[in-house]
Amino acid sequence: MRVGLTTGALAALALAALAVAAIPATGSGGAADSTAKRADAAKRSTCFKETRTDLGADYVTSLKVKRTSCKKGEKVIKAYHECRRANGGSDGHCRSRVKGYKCKEGKRESTPAQFNAKVRCKKGGKKIVSTYTEQT
Repeated sequence: MRVGLTTGALAALALAALAVAAIPATGSGGAADSTAKRADAAKRSTCFKETRTDLGADYVTSLKVKRTSCKKGEKVIKAYHECRRANGGSDGHCRSRVKGYKCKEGKRESTPAQFNAKVRCKKGGKKIVSTYTEQT
């Protein structure tokens, strides 16, 4: 005796498999849910496009974050500038961790009246990048 599936039965099984695969995993906490959260968190965000004067430097001209919030980025950058000013004034450098982040400042582009710099802060996979201008 031969046991097998008819063409119609195979088509029905294929459609059922596709239907099950198309059901989204909503709020289940499963692998699909955590993958979506990681993908959202991995996005790089530009926090503002206008120049800000309330973050510790004379002018903070940009702030970008990755795997953290803009609010946290603002707090870290403000603390970085407080540290920098506490260690040499407007021309100072911050060599210690800031709110758990290790920050490095790039080469300063300067004129007699001011300088521009970029600071990068990292904590694990979290990144904060900011540019600023300081009057000397």
